[in-house]
Amino acid sequence: MQCRPHPLGYQPLGPDPMRIEQIVDPVNRQVVALGVSYDETPGNRMIWLDGRPHPSQYAMHSWEGFSTAHFKGDTMIVESTHLKEGLHRRNGVPASFRAWVVEHVSLDEPYMTWVVTTYDPDYLTEPAVRSVTLNVWAPASSPVKRASHCSALS
Repeated sequence: MQCRPHPLGYQPLGPDPMRIEQIVDPVNRQVVALGVSYDETPGNRMIWLDGRPHPSQYAMHSWEGFSTAHFKGDTMIVESTHLKEGLHRRNGVPASFRAWVVEHVSLDEPYMTWVVTTYDPDYLTEPAVRSVTLNVWAPASSPVKRASHCSALS
């Protein structure tokens, strides 16, 4: 069985432990992106901070999509496009390849608030807004092994 990863509009809100790392340009030592990975979900998401444009609408779509970010005060605003079709939630509401996601991420240590707004002209009549507050610093905790929760590809 092959598992379908959780879509971008759901993954940051799920129970899978998340790791965020800075990606530094080796020449100028500037942070160009953030790499986001999850313990039990395949793939690595890149959130580009270097001002690059989104690719053509005809470019390849992926489970992680293409994400760029900028800061407004202390809040990072992430805009993601080029997502594969999937599900908005495990309740079966489909997500089209034309969906896009806008995230607002605020750090108020030791907490991080992540607000996810999903727009999908094919399946949603209005934006779907969800949020979660995470404890950022949990160095002593170890991931809990649990049964895989995935959707089988047909």
